[in-house]
Amino acid sequence: MSVVVGRIFVAIAAIALLASVGWLWLAAAGPDSRRAVTVLPASTVLPAITVLPAVMALLAAVALLVGVPLFGRFGEAAIERDAPVIRSVLRPRRTIALAEVADVLVIESLVLPARTSKSVRRLVIRTRAGRVVAVTPRDGHVLDQLRALPVSLTVESETLTPAQAARRYPASASLPERTVGAMLWVAVIAPVIVVAWILLTH
Repeated sequence: MSVVVGRIFVAIAAIALLASVGWLWLAAAGPDSRRAVTVLPASTVLPAITVLPAVMALLAAVALLVGVPLFGRFGEAAIERDAPVIRSVLRPRRTIALAEVADVLVIESLVLPARTSKSVRRLVIRTRAGRVVAVTPRDGHVLDQLRALPVSLTVESETLTPAQAARRYPASASLPERTVGAMLWVAVIAPVIVVAWILLTH
């Protein structure tokens, strides 16, 4: 997972949703919209030509509802000119002045339920104003660069889940990360329900 991948996913889902909604509107307003199919409950009728764009719009909406909370808070950290620079999926690039950094925590191994590969490293930056920024180091050199800076650095070597990390170090793991398992189930079950709906209405 990276900022670029997250942005591409959100952009594709948003474009798919807009395109399918536009297609749905054109199909509903077109001459072929007079052909209709019965939908559960039996009293509800939809034009047959609108079924496919409606399904595509629903799937794109599910992708956005799951993807935006999951990827929206994802960020990468790099050290540029002796200061942490944060790049996020949905937020503009920002720099945290070194004088504003109170301390830095490095969680060496954070296991996310959605990942089947190795765990990720989490960087938790706490500012003097009390703000906490939890991000992923962009590469393996970030930790070495941090050690060379005059900041308080703590390394957590124990493997933690997002829930464990949040309990031990508040704000180190976001709510979407702690509930990603349930969100992925929603992303899987919703298309199944849509396919079943299509089969029942044809």
